[in-house]
Amino acid sequence: MSELAPASPPRDASLPQAAIARLEVWQRSLLDLSLRNRMLDMRASKQILPFVGADPVAVAAAVGAEQALTVVAAPGVAALAAGASPHALCAALSDDEIDARLIHMARLARTQRDDGGVEVLWLAVGTLVWRERDDATSRRAPVLLVPVALTRRHARERYAVVARADEARLNLTLLEKLRAEWGLTPELPAVKEDGEHDVEAVFAAMRAALPSEPGWQLVPEVTLGVFSFAKFVMWTDLAQRAAAIAEAPVAGRLLSPGHAGGHAGPVFMEPADLDAAPVATTYTPLDADSTQLAAVMAASAGATFVLQGPPGTGKSQTITNLIAHAMAQGKRVLFVSEKMAALEVVQRRLTQAGLGDFCLELHSNKAQKRDVIADLGRVLERAWRPVGAAAGDDDSLARLREELNAYVVAIGTPLPLGFSFQRAVAEIEALAAVAVVPSGITVDPAHVASAEAFAAAQAHVSQFSQALEMVSPVATHPWRDSSLATWLPTRGERWRRPCRP
Repeated sequence: MSELAPASPPRDASLPQAAIARLEVWQRSLLDLSLRNRMLDMRASKQILPFVGADPVAVAAAVGAEQALTVVAAPGVAALAAGASPHALCAALSDDEIDARLIHMARLARTQRDDGGVEVLWLAVGTLVWRERDDATSRRAPVLLVPVALTRRHARERYAVVARADEARLNLTLLEKLRAEWGLTPELPAVKEDGEHDVEAVFAAMRAALPSEPGWQLVPEVTLGVFSFAKFVMWTDLAQRAAAIAEAPVAGRLLSPGHAGGHAGPVFMEPADLDAAPVATTYTPLDADSTQLAAVMAASAGATFVLQGPPGTGKSQTITNLIAHAMAQGKRVLFVSEKMAALEVVQRRLTQAGLGDFCLELHSNKAQKRDVIADLGRVLERAWRPVGAAAGDDDSLARLREELNAYVVAIGTPLPLGFSFQRAVAEIEALAAVAVVPSGITVDPAHVASAEAFAAAQAHVSQFSQALEMVSPVATHPWRDSSLATWLPTRGERWRRPCRP
């Protein structure tokens, strides 16, 4: 078996060869045309549940009519007749094995939906049995994928197959495999007005396009399975929109290092310059520190950057402020995340800030066509009224900001002693754990009003510290009870005479 490289994107004359080569690398990383892909080889696994005796046309019609399909065991050939009903899907497995597979697939589908916002559970209607060149092993690939979900009322009940609000899709990965390796381009019928496919017409077109090779056939059967082809959409964009992608500022710079697009100059403002932004034109509904506000201003200026930080450092909060600020400037924002949880956190924060009606889910398990149209209609029919800040709020906030800035400047300004109040507090805090030794040295703060006086007092204390090291430990020193003043040497000097009472 050989791995097939995807077809190259259109070779637009305006694209440099280096850009075309990099686009091809991107494509190869997105599309898997090897037999590891379940879209090309539905080998037996816990993520595949084949049914026997099912009529693909009747099953597709039942799903389209939103009828629940039960799954029953068909251990013998005599039980295949049960599959004649579109409301029952028969599996040639035991009841325990059917339950185990349904539970596994339901959990996997729920995990993929919660983590990535993608649906992976589909009914494969029709199977293409095919072979690789110079390989006698038969492979089985789905032809038409009908969106379904698994549901049950309680844990003791078996899962039933129900329709999911999405459109049926052709196995485009299979079609690309057939086109690239065999030169086959089936003339498949267009989607009907209700968004469904004509199953019999699809089967007829596929049969007409099959090569005259042994082992190739289209089997009219139904299989429930976990299939994921989210990356194929990105592969199609690279193949069909290469020139437009190359013109985009970020993608253009990735494709061609010498691309002229992008943001020039410093990306982030200095914290001291952030207060220059007028309060009335800074739209950040959530709290923001200097680094977060700098990111909002950089994005507003058109900069491209990567915002990094460990959990709990306010990335979602910053994104919420960034979106709100961009919306206030009349911009549209596309927020994309690999994890569905990240989208939900930001949407919840925007809703709490009163901006929920401006959010539209474009790609998730909730973003169905009918729901999107309903949301658009609800928002467009709403009677919007301008909502502004209360009179004087901006001025009050500006005054508070000036007071806080003045406080920061005051505690950071050097005092006559040569250091600031902020440094003094930090020095005192650092000495909080230092033991206090009675020294008999007293310093009148009134006499320490200049840097010179402070330096003299500091030298006096330093001399005492040096002498203390020489007689430590004081509790066991022979002269510990002496109350007479003695002469203390400076550092480096030796005792020239004994101390006598």
